[in-house]
Amino acid sequence: MFQPDFGKTLNLEQKQKFARQFYHTRGHFYEMLWFLGSLAPSFEYKKVVLQNITEEFGGKKSHENLYWDFAKELGGYSKMGGAVWAAFSAYEKQDNLDYSKLYELAKNFEISEKGLFFFKIHTQVQHFETTENLLQKCWESDREAVKAGFEFIKRVQMKVWQGLSEEVLI
Repeated sequence: MFQPDFGKTLNLEQKQKFARQFYHTRGHFYEMLWFLGSLAPSFEYKKVVLQNITEEFGGKKSHENLYWDFAKELGGYSKMGGAVWAAFSAYEKQDNLDYSKLYELAKNFEISEKGLFFFKIHTQVQHFETTENLLQKCWESDREAVKAGFEFIKRVQMKVWQGLSEEVLI
């Protein structure tokens, strides 16, 4: 893949596939940053992670937006913005539903209220509500993108919860 002429040998479909796969291969860097920041032993370490996140968000355009500019050049991505925002919004809505059930599940583990606090606090957050106005704008401009975003999260969540259930029961 790193041979000098490799990109020249790809057809448009292969280039588009590269753009999608590369995003899913390298686009989850934020997960590592979140993990590192959450487990950082001191604020000194957290500052390094926060500085990196600030750089990732960039000036006028985040690194994510810069990548989407690249992907859009290959075609087929013009409606991705609304779909991505809708997926985020759908994820937050699903979290509201999931965490009430997860809280009940965790209570069955017979642990202290302190141990349950993570689940309890997530039953009360209003993350979806903060996305609603912008989601409405996406809906008004591109309903298909919003539907695609919600459908994507539906598939992901089904896979996640099915996989977790199977893993626990093994």
